[in-house]
Amino acid sequence: MPASRYDLVVFDLDGTLVDSAGDIAGALNHALAERALPTHAVQAVVPMIGGGVRELVRKSLDNPRATDEPLIDELIASLRAFYRAHPVIHTRLYAGADAALASLPRSIARGVATNKPGGLARLIVERLDLLRHFPSLEWVLGEDDTGAARKPDPAMVETLRARAAASRERTLLVGDSPVDAATARAAGIDFCLVDWGYATPLARAGLTARWRIDSFAGLGEVVGF
Repeated sequence: MPASRYDLVVFDLDGTLVDSAGDIAGALNHALAERALPTHAVQAVVPMIGGGVRELVRKSLDNPRATDEPLIDELIASLRAFYRAHPVIHTRLYAGADAALASLPRSIARGVATNKPGGLARLIVERLDLLRHFPSLEWVLGEDDTGAARKPDPAMVETLRARAAASRERTLLVGDSPVDAATARAAGIDFCLVDWGYATPLARAGLTARWRIDSFAGLGEVVGF
């Protein structure tokens, strides 16, 4: 019998492995301030995170501007440029994340599926010295790496599952949000909800998950090693 429950563990990035709200807010506010638009406190930005950069920008604008696609395109370009230049000023790993990744048996493949742009996600993984826990940067996927298919579309998970030759029954997604829960459901795989990150306690309470952990110390029991 296999020594663990899963052959592949897929992690969300923002709100699951890393607390990146400060840098996301900084990049967003830089783009808004360049155009003399109202900026937002970090805690106000947190609920906007998770749906990809276009949704983030759209949520940051007041109603008359939220459908101004040329403006949104300009803001996205500015935000991305600033973020790439300042990816980890405030971003930190959540407590226990590094140890949890290091403790996973080498027989278990692991990847990242995030609604961040893929290049930016890979840059952050490198800067935070997380790459040593993954087979290569190709296992860190973002919203633009699978035909612009953002979660909850299961395309990123399916790509990683194919690379690992992992069945649906032996694939686990670890995340903090309703988007992650919906992604796991769409992919037909198990979901582990973390009790931290950017979803509100009320939003988390309504989610269906096979597993739920309140710290990374619980991941070993979930995976079964």
